[in-house]
Amino acid sequence: TLSCREECLGLLTRMLESSHADVRAAAALTLSDFRPLSAETVGRLEKLSADDSAEEVRESAAASLARGVK
Repeated sequence: TLSCREECLGLLTRMLESSHADVRAAAALTLSDFRPLSAETVGRLEKLSADDSAEEVRESAAASLARGVK
């Protein structure tokens, strides 16, 4: 069975794919509370910070990365 941490990380990571920008932004910010993150998750945050169509998501992902998610 998954630990609580693993379950939360899985849910938050899936939320990064939401069609709702506010959900993606909240997930990106919340992920920084679960340091250290996997290289895959850090890569997804980097992609969101550079390429997401919503400014709020780009800013949230960048803020999460700035908190030192590694």
